Amino acid sequence: MWPARRNFPVIRDLGFSVDTNLTMTSQLANVCRSAYYHLSRIAQIRDSISTTVCKSLIHELVTSRLDYGNAILYGISDRHMHRLEMVQRYAARIVREIRRGDQQSMTTILRQLHWLPVRKRIDFKLLVLVH
Repeated sequence: MWPARRNFPVIRDLGFSVDTNLTMTSQLANVCRSAYYHLSRIAQIRDSISTTVCKSLIHELVTSRLDYGNAILYGISDRHMHRLEMVQRYAARIVREIRRGDQQSMTTILRQLHWLPVRKRIDFKLLVLVH
C-alpha cells in the first residue's frame, strides 16, 4: 500500500535545511560554508576591484544568503548567532580592506557601511513581515 516511512535527520525544503530538533545547525552550516567560500574568492580579487563592485558582489553572493529566510532564525542560540556575525564581520573587513589584527570597532564599520548587525536584520525582517 503505502511505502514505509523513513526518518531523515535533516530535511531540505525551499532551500532550508531543517533538522528534527529545529536547532537550524545544518542550515547555518550550509549558509556559513557558502558565504565563506564566496568571501574567500572575493578577497582574492579585492585588489583588482573597486569598493563599489566589492560591496555589490558581497551583497549578491553573501548578504542575500544571510537574509534569505532569516525570520526562521529568530530565537536561535547565541553560539549560532555568533557564527553568522563572524561571516558579516569578515565581509565588512573585505570591503574596508581591514586586516584581521587591526584594532577597529566592528560596530562602527558596520554603521559606516549602513549594514544592520545580523540579529537586528532578523528582527527587522520579522517586523516587516508582521506589519
